[in-house]
Amino acid sequence: MARRQDLPAGAVAPLFWLFTLVFAAMVLSRFDGFGGQLPAPAHAAMLWACFPLLLVAGALEGRIDYGEHARRMPLWMAIDSRPVRYTFALALTYLGLVAMQTFEVSLGVVDPRAPAEWPPTQRLLWFLGFSFGMGFANTWRPPGR
Repeated sequence: MARRQDLPAGAVAPLFWLFTLVFAAMVLSRFDGFGGQLPAPAHAAMLWACFPLLLVAGALEGRIDYGEHARRMPLWMAIDSRPVRYTFALALTYLGLVAMQTFEVSLGVVDPRAPAEWPPTQRLLWFLGFSFGMGFANTWRPPGR
């Protein structure tokens, strides 16, 4: 039986698609080819805007009625709504990129910063593969779910 505050996933899907686009733009802003063209206050504003957006998304996600969940897997893997998973995956990717770039962290050969001598298109493809590929673990669901 659905509680009064429960929302069907389809009712909030358009809002989560909007959140997904916003977080995707934030991730792309971390690429030096785009981010270098933005003023420093724009980067600060995006970082500060990320947290209230995450709070709103989290509050809405908590009200979505998914039905019964398989209890043997983490709850985030049981989310049936793609826009919800994409929103949180891109938000975590953005925050991870900010942290990695701010503290100049690289994971061996896995580094969002492509070598400066590469052509711009190759640098962008490297960044896209690293950043959006990093979100794969957050959007993947086990087979059969």
